Amino acid sequence: MARISSWLVITALVVVTAALGAETGSVRLEAESNDGRTRLWVSVPTAAGPIERHLLRETDATVTDRVAGTGPSGRASFATWDEDGGRFMAYSRDAGATWSEARAVSTDLRLRAGDVARDGARPAVPAGYSLPDDGRVFLVQFRTVSLPEWREAIAAAGAELLAHVPHNAHVVRAGRGVHDRIARMEFVERVAPYEPWYRLSEDLRAWLQDDGDPTHEVRVRAMAFEWGPDGKSRIGASAEASGARVARTWPSGHVVELWVDRDQLRGLAALDDVLWVDRWTPPGDDMDLVRIDAGADWSEDNFGYCGQGVRGEVMDGGTQLDHPDFDGIMSHGIVDSGSHGTSTYGIVFGNGDRDGDGEAKATGLLPCAEQG
Repeated sequence: MARISSWLVITALVVVTAALGAETGSVRLEAESNDGRTRLWVSVPTAAGPIERHLLRETDATVTDRVAGTGPSGRASFATWDEDGGRFMAYSRDAGATWSEARAVSTDLRLRAGDVARDGARPAVPAGYSLPDDGRVFLVQFRTVSLPEWREAIAAAGAELLAHVPHNAHVVRAGRGVHDRIARMEFVERVAPYEPWYRLSEDLRAWLQDDGDPTHEVRVRAMAFEWGPDGKSRIGASAEASGARVARTWPSGHVVELWVDRDQLRGLAALDDVLWVDRWTPPGDDMDLVRIDAGADWSEDNFGYCGQGVRGEVMDGGTQLDHPDFDGIMSHGIVDSGSHGTSTYGIVFGNGDRDGDGEAKATGLLPCAEQG
């Protein structure tokens, strides 16, 4: 099984928030209170002239921070409000004719050092590890779930969407002028720099701050935003220009391995093509990290879902039918014990140590699915 890097994106951010009231543009969010209940209506003008009102929600909670707005294309609109401190939202994708069901939406950013609330403070960044003046990598969080219209507007403004970050955020690459335009968009909650310090694993941060030999080198893995050779080639060229050495690279994938000293690592983490840097380790069996990266652990921890109701089949060359992780496996015809099918089947269906006879790190992505 392939080795991967765990890279939960950053740990904090500087916030730029668009200042909006309950009325923005042509969409208005109104609250009517009666008998201890609050009704939330959105009012939208129509092409014929009359205002259409849509009831979004009735609640007993205290309603504050009402905001409504529309995307640049005019197709999508949104309304958000707080109920006893928690964010709720609804949206329209047909110029306000129909609206989604109102529901709660998470506003914390799920980052490596923990969740960052809407008004969360940013931990200090050591001198020399902030986003440089010419840095172009930022995190953009939306007020609602990430709609296609929001992403289209970000791209039309001149930004390149690079990666998704829970909740409702994306890492984007954009110049400072584009950054400012994005921050003023009605549906944008906040814009934050993707600091180089937060692109480094904890052990590399510690290594950078110790008093060791400044010329000492370590081997690292740099993860590019872009799949394939182009982004990695730019990383390698920039690193070599600083005196670093490329240890290994491949035409496909996101990872390039390098030898760097402390100054070279600081420059590497600030590159606009670099998502994450961690210390190199030998290849190993790391399905536990695959489950984290793919969201399987999150789905099971939050919803108890591990593949129930799914019936799947692996068509591959050779599988060890009596493998302890493959309970209930069915085969079609004669199957040899080749290793590739065994690995593939384990990645999908392996139950690890859930029945006491395996290795927990080898748990597959759908251990509770029916194995065809």
